Amino acid sequence: MARHARRLILWTTGVLLSLALLAMLGIAVLVWGVNPDIFRGRIERAATQALGRPVVLAGALRWQPGLNFRIESADGRIANAEGFGSSSLASWRALRLGVQLKPLLGRRLVIDHLELDGLQLSLARNARGANWTLPSPNTPPDEGLALALGSVALRDSAVSFTDESSGSAWSATALHLDIDLPPQLDAPQLRFSGLSLQ
Repeated sequence: MARHARRLILWTTGVLLSLALLAMLGIAVLVWGVNPDIFRGRIERAATQALGRPVVLAGALRWQPGLNFRIESADGRIANAEGFGSSSLASWRALRLGVQLKPLLGRRLVIDHLELDGLQLSLARNARGANWTLPSPNTPPDEGLALALGSVALRDSAVSFTDESSGSAWSATALHLDIDLPPQLDAPQLRFSGLSLQ
């Protein structure tokens, strides 16, 4: 009887180790065998449709699988609104975000961390309005997919603002910001934590 129990334990351990090895092999194939740049066009089209203005991911896309899936976009930009010139509303050297995989099973998209390196944000207001105003979405959002954002970080970033009607302008450069966002951004009272601004 003891010999059969030992054999069962050995077989179970072998099966579990084989499954773990297959999972690691699958992750390795995903990391080294699938180029994330094949999704670039689809991501650009979805972002362009959501923001109502062209979004370009000019640099390479990279990912790093794990319990928190990391995605990086090197070099990208968001076009300005019509009537605000040919310069970009926003551009960046690197955009990194982490997506938790487990909540996706419950139809929740949890971005635990969003980091922008070298963000150049050019805000402007003129007789047409403000260039940061986004159009209303053509299609209602998917009620079954909830979105949550944990924290935001800016590294070596710059923000500028110009108001043509009043002639005022200001800018802030070499910005470093870290902030933890509240769980629900549409709550009546918002409490932010972990704020660091340089």
